[in-house]
Amino acid sequence: MDPFEILNHCRLILRWQNHVQIGTRWRYQGMRSTYWRLYIHSADGAAADVEGDRYPLGPGYVHFLPAWMTFDYHASRELMQFVCHFELARWTPRVTNRLAPRPVSLELDSAMQSSWDAILDGYEQGAGKSPATWMRSHALINAALASWMDQLGEQEVAEGLHAVAGQHVVEPALSYIEANLGEPIGNDELAELCHYSTDHFAKVFRQVVGQTPGRYIAERRIAAAAQDLTFTDRTIDDIAESFGFANRFYFSRAFKRQVGVPPAAYRANQRWW
Repeated sequence: MDPFEILNHCRLILRWQNHVQIGTRWRYQGMRSTYWRLYIHSADGAAADVEGDRYPLGPGYVHFLPAWMTFDYHASRELMQFVCHFELARWTPRVTNRLAPRPVSLELDSAMQSSWDAILDGYEQGAGKSPATWMRSHALINAALASWMDQLGEQEVAEGLHAVAGQHVVEPALSYIEANLGEPIGNDELAELCHYSTDHFAKVFRQVVGQTPGRYIAERRIAAAAQDLTFTDRTIDDIAESFGFANRFYFSRAFKRQVGVPPAAYRANQRWW
């Protein structure tokens, strides 16, 4: 697969955005996000702590907190925050950890600044949730990702894209999993979709995705459940059932193991807006 075809598999999915004032009571502790976060702040005072290191999230920069990174996040003063939650389709934890093992801070260049100015204008005019502002947020994220790839260098980008490209041999299985997260999914049916024997499929899947099929499915179910906890008012019992968990207790235990906090606490943390 050539680089452009590979990048087509890495489509950006913007889940949510907002421009709000935060203060000293705003904090996350031990959070393991299931999606990427982009932040822009109006002043100094916000920071993320990752594995004992502190990363200031100051003004004049776009800051990324990659998916599946465990972090503490806090502010020491009142300031304005712009935040986007987004996914990069087919960027498994293996790919993300290889390319972004820590927070990423990028100085606003002309491309990012142009989108950011237009986004701010949209919020000031009461059009922060408009389709135009949503598309400008897409443009901002893409410009920041492009700047980040420039900083990574050709070798690192090539290695990351190679890891994504390798997934094409199990693409039918990946697509089927995404479409059937609430249903029982076995290796036999996934192997048949990819025209492999069950044993060979399990081996190939682990090689190219970096996880067993069962672990990957469980992770995708939790990620989808986290989206529902954040952006819907569905009950935790309903969410647990819809993603194939036997009961709320089992769901809560699996969710905490993967995300770091129980579903109810996760929902409360996400509803600060």
